[in-house]
Amino acid sequence: MFGLLGHNYEMLSSERNLSVSDYGMYRVGANNAAGSTTIAQNNKGTARYNRTLAQIVQEKAWGAANGVPVICPGNLWLQGEGDNVNSKAYYLDKLTELAIDYAADIRAILDGADDVTADQTFDPHLFTYATCGRPVMDAQMSSVPRAQLQAAVDYFRGTIQPTQTKPAPVILTCPTYFMSHEFDETGIHVPATWSYMLGAYGALAIQRMFIDEWDDADPEQAMNKRWPPMHPIDVKFIGNTALLKYQMRLPGTKLQFGVSSFPDGEGVSEQENYGFAVYDTVGAAYKSIATPELVAPDTVAIRLASGSFADGDRIGYAMDQAATNWTFFTGNAGNLRDNHGDFHRCEAMNLPMHNFVTPHFVTKDAGTAGWTLS
Repeated sequence: MFGLLGHNYEMLSSERNLSVSDYGMYRVGANNAAGSTTIAQNNKGTARYNRTLAQIVQEKAWGAANGVPVICPGNLWLQGEGDNVNSKAYYLDKLTELAIDYAADIRAILDGADDVTADQTFDPHLFTYATCGRPVMDAQMSSVPRAQLQAAVDYFRGTIQPTQTKPAPVILTCPTYFMSHEFDETGIHVPATWSYMLGAYGALAIQRMFIDEWDDADPEQAMNKRWPPMHPIDVKFIGNTALLKYQMRLPGTKLQFGVSSFPDGEGVSEQENYGFAVYDTVGAAYKSIATPELVAPDTVAIRLASGSFADGDRIGYAMDQAATNWTFFTGNAGNLRDNHGDFHRCEAMNLPMHNFVTPHFVTKDAGTAGWTLS
């Protein structure tokens, strides 16, 4: 929460030369956290869910008492490790259900025409980070981060889940595999500096989506306003080569392989093939590949050492044991990121804010597109 509010203030000051009061805005946040919980223990009808709504009611009352409109961009959702034993489909269903329920219930509180707070004209979003996959190469193959990515991709594309009636407003802020996990022998929790950074990445998304001024008539700017997750948007299989083109978050950014010997926001220790591998249907890496290459600002080339790609082959990213050298990290990792941090930093923590790519699979198939993301 401190990171979210702090970096929001920092961006208003550095990018707009404004203070919060200049912008006519009060920043209000409320914590509602509990460790070691599953998503089912937080969904609609639970005490924790109801507590969030009660906090919104209190914020609305404060706004009414002070003559201030209350607008909620959304919730910063920091949960997932407790569900790594569940399937991607299960977590995707629960996450999208939660996002839709929160959007409807929070908007119902703030969108009434009875007082000064009637300014909530959009659905509050669920801003989530992609948790690390634990245990490594488990039966679910990093199900939670893949579900989090899928939910954000579906919202970006306007896709409706079979169990829902509208796109779920889920925004993916960042993965956590590039962050320090020192001081926690479970390899789950990040220390204070990186907890601040989790909030800062949430603030970055909120700034770009709700505060920055974009030209909606410009298709590229309208797209950037939606803060798309970095994910493959086109894949071409040509013999032994797969060309993966990635959605970039902002114009002018490009893909890079971030390698670092310690957690400095620039990368992780160099992973085998930068985190890429080719898998069969049960997850075992079975086809050797050459070192991946960046062949365009948004495209990675994956080449088999021999033979050609066949239907059913799965290219996995950040699915293997992380070859890191910082204490206690036990999740999966990769080196692929953009260069956003070259021109945007969290000055409070003196760290760059690159956008790292979330764990995912690309499967070659015989369908119309020739590939699927999972």
